[in-house]
Amino acid sequence: MNQRQIRIIRAIQWLTLPIALAVVGAFALDFADGSDRMSAIANMIAPVGDGMLLVVTCLMWFTFAALVLEFVRQELAGARRNEDLGDPVLSLSETGGPAGVLLVVFTLAFAVGANIILFRPGLLAIDPAATSIEVKLVFALFYAIAQFLVIAFTLRLIRNRPYFVLTRRGFLYAPGDLSPGLVRWEDVTEIAETELLGAQGTRGSAILRRALLVTLKHPDKYLGAYNPLLKVLDRLSRATVRAQTGGKSDLVLLADDFGRRYEEVKEQMYEYARLHGAKIS
Repeated sequence: MNQRQIRIIRAIQWLTLPIALAVVGAFALDFADGSDRMSAIANMIAPVGDGMLLVVTCLMWFTFAALVLEFVRQELAGARRNEDLGDPVLSLSETGGPAGVLLVVFTLAFAVGANIILFRPGLLAIDPAATSIEVKLVFALFYAIAQFLVIAFTLRLIRNRPYFVLTRRGFLYAPGDLSPGLVRWEDVTEIAETELLGAQGTRGSAILRRALLVTLKHPDKYLGAYNPLLKVLDRLSRATVRAQTGGKSDLVLLADDFGRRYEEVKEQMYEYARLHGAKIS
């Protein structure tokens, strides 16, 4: 973990510290004199929590819309996406077989449950009119996600397209079937291996995830093809990575996506990038 990442974690800790101290202090005073300050704090925090839930839900809607638009755009261009790949040196496909079938079955069950809640709420003793606008927005989001995932995972199972292809011309990295297309080796200026902050662990500690950071000569040549909503998310994502690394990375290839093949992928990318004069660090 580098100094930039440590500063980010400390900043988050300082933001949450006053709330934690207020709750602990109120609990201690309530225990000492039998008062009920915790209820007062809960009533003060509730409106803030509802507002934060609304903001987070709207951001998730924005993200979902961006991904769906890009999915549709790339589906329409899917046949052309693989035309100029060349002969693959290394190709990795999504998990198919029983695991892929189970994933489709699980998402289908999730979608059926969401439809029951929407169209037959009485079966589950749910009163939709009694829910708040925030809850309705959250449910609508998860309903839309469930229906979309059934379509996306079914198509993925049927096609079993590769999510990573490396050729002598370049590489295609398409986790979740989203990709800027074939990235040519002559457009790569640097590849660096690093660790990025990930989700919080079970004990509240930050998780570091290994990744390859790829810097491009002309990033807009590739990333500029995204739809306008996804462009906004891409800029935010790149800014987050650069805040941790201080670099100029344009693409992030997570080691988790490759599993046991990660070292093989890394060495192959290093080899072809070096042949075209890219810096390896």
